[in-house]
Amino acid sequence: MLKPIVTIDRNNILGEGAYSVVCAGTYKTSQVAIKTFKKVAGKDGSELLQAIEKEAAMDAQLRHPNIIHFWGQSVDLVTGDPVLVFDRLGKSVYDAIRENLPPTVATRNKWLLDTAHALDYLHSQDPPVIHRDLKPDNILLDITSQKAVLADFGLPSSLSLSLSLHTTYSKDKLPTTNHSSFTPPEAYVVGYKPSAEYDVFSFGMAMYFILTRHWPFEGKEMIEKPCIVESWIRNGSRPDRYGTKDYSQPVDVVADGSWDLIESCWSQDPDYRP
Repeated sequence: MLKPIVTIDRNNILGEGAYSVVCAGTYKTSQVAIKTFKKVAGKDGSELLQAIEKEAAMDAQLRHPNIIHFWGQSVDLVTGDPVLVFDRLGKSVYDAIRENLPPTVATRNKWLLDTAHALDYLHSQDPPVIHRDLKPDNILLDITSQKAVLADFGLPSSLSLSLSLHTTYSKDKLPTTNHSSFTPPEAYVVGYKPSAEYDVFSFGMAMYFILTRHWPFEGKEMIEKPCIVESWIRNGSRPDRYGTKDYSQPVDVVADGSWDLIESCWSQDPDYRP
C-alpha cells in the first residue's frame, strides 16, 4: 500500500460510475488519478471493501503499455476510506472523436490497434480478465505519446461480485444516454457467464463509433430508452454503416475491410466473433 500522502482535488472530477468517482490528485509531487468510492445506501460496506481489495489485487498484477498503470492502494486522509491510485492520462477517445477537428483515420486505426492489444493481453491472463465495460469513454489517450490506454477493466472471469466499480471517463461524465449498445445479446440470458466474446462485441461497437463518429444507433427514436436498445441488440439489429436514415449528421466513410471486422465482432453468435 502507498503511504497515505495522496492529495485529492474533489473539484476536478475525471470520471464517475455508480459506486466510484475518479478525481485528479497528487502523490508526492506526481500528478495522478485517484479512484474514490461512494457510500451507497442499502449496500453492505464490507461488500464494497471486498470489491475494492479485489480490484487492487488484480490491478497490481497487470502491466502492459496499453493498460492504465496502477500505482497502488492508499487512504483518503480526509475520510479514512481506501482509494486506488492510477496514472493520470489525457482525454478519452470519446471526447477526441467528438471534437470539431476529428483525428485522422490513420490515428483512429492506431487507437483501435492499441485497444486490441490491451484486450488480447487481458484475455491471455490465467484466468482471463474480462473488461465488461469497453466503450470509447474508457479508452484514454496518453498525454505525451497519444497512444490509446484502456482503463477501468473488470475482474478475472473466475470472480464475480454484485457491485460494478466501472467508471465513465469523459468531460461529459455520461457521453450519451446509455451504453446498452455495447452489451452483447447473450449477456441478457439468465445465468450468463462473461467470456472474452463479450469484450469482442463491445470492441465492434467501439470501432463503429471511432470510425463513423456516430454513437451506435445515433439519430434513432427511443435511443434514450435502454430497454429499447437492449431489445434491438437481442433481436439482431445493428447500427447502419451509413448512419440513421434522414438523420442530419453524416457518418464518416468506413473502409470495406474495417466494416467486415466490425460485423464479425458484433456477430449475434459469439462463436463467430474473432
